[in-house]
Amino acid sequence: MGLWRRVKLGLWALFHRHEADRDVTDEVRHYMEEAEAELVAGGATVDEARRAVRLRYGDDVNAREQLRAYGWEGWVESLASDIRLSARSLRRSPGFTLVVILTLGGGVGAATAIFSAVRPVLFEPLAYPHSERILSLTYRSENGSEIPSAFRTYVEIEQRNRVFESLTVFKPWQPTLTGGEEPMRLEGQSVSAAYFDVLGVGPGVGAGFDPSADRPDGPRQAIVSDGFWRRHLHADPAAVGQVLHLDGDSYTVVGVMPPTFENVTEPSAEVWTLLRYDPLVTDFDSREWGHHLGMMGRTRAGVGPDEARDALDAIAQAPRPDFPRPSWASMSRGILARPLRDAATAAARPTMLVFMGAVALLLGVTCSNLTLLLLARAGRRKREFAMRAVLGAGRARMARYLLTESLILAGLGGALGLLVARAGLSTVLALSPATLPRLDAIHLDGV
Repeated sequence: MGLWRRVKLGLWALFHRHEADRDVTDEVRHYMEEAEAELVAGGATVDEARRAVRLRYGDDVNAREQLRAYGWEGWVESLASDIRLSARSLRRSPGFTLVVILTLGGGVGAATAIFSAVRPVLFEPLAYPHSERILSLTYRSENGSEIPSAFRTYVEIEQRNRVFESLTVFKPWQPTLTGGEEPMRLEGQSVSAAYFDVLGVGPGVGAGFDPSADRPDGPRQAIVSDGFWRRHLHADPAAVGQVLHLDGDSYTVVGVMPPTFENVTEPSAEVWTLLRYDPLVTDFDSREWGHHLGMMGRTRAGVGPDEARDALDAIAQAPRPDFPRPSWASMSRGILARPLRDAATAAARPTMLVFMGAVALLLGVTCSNLTLLLLARAGRRKREFAMRAVLGAGRARMARYLLTESLILAGLGGALGLLVARAGLSTVLALSPATLPRLDAIHLDGV
């Protein structure tokens, strides 16, 4: 019989149960009558023939059950029967069923909410092209901790290195926006011109910073976030070229970042401007030698972190007269280089790992409680299992029945867990600080 014909017959049997049962009954009766007639023709009496057929094939009820279970539709009917029996059994024990569902839902929901928050922050790659090539660079102190960089150190590394495709420095900036109904404090950053080149994400609207403007007397330029563009510039497509009044100065908008842009170095920033520091300054008392800048670089294709660290150590240990260094910026202890993701999440990592450990412990307790509940229930059902065995249920059939019951509980508990996870994740997002990196990437998904 072809596959399509089997499927058609199975579907017909499922949706026309009475007609299918009648056909099976007629077929079994006809087959047994032919078997009896064949034995009678061989010399047996009618009673002997009937007895021989019954001994060989069983009664007609058993024969009908065997024939009905032959096709795939028999497996479906058996599964449906197990589901009905399991649901009926669980309804008879509402206390047990409710406790299991609540226990499972609470454990799964809490674990899902916490893992959904932790995974994009600690484990997923950053939302930048080839983000593994972006390294955070800082001074190394005597105890191995990090010290912010100086602008002149950045200039030296940029001009002497052979392993970085681009380098940038940046610092927080909190300008006051004026020109509206009332002044407004903004979160932003002052950056060198290659900031977005290092991240690998350019403005969605506009060309971005002009590198020649990154000097003390250069024009004041600004790039704004998509949210700022929508809230304050009314999503005007002609926003590029408009003037913003920030801290009493006029800044020309030269770009709008795309809505999907994630700024992990300053998650709440919504406006960026150029540092406009002097790369040629020689005065050690100038701002260019202050340790107040973050620094990061994108390595060239094929350059690994270890090779980049070796190159930085070589620069640090080989000062040159054309790049004088004061004692506080001598780089004598080298430059610490690590992936940007690790640097951006360093502050949040211990807390999140503690939450992960607590959730793992909660899941362990949940599984232990469920195991004890199921074992206690199984101990009370010995008579039920004995009765099923007497009625002909084999071990495989009872195992399948118990598995179906467990899957129903798991499905109901999992559904409740999704609701708990959604509510828990909303609470986590509401309580999380705005400075938490990748906050916008936290969501429930199918993984």
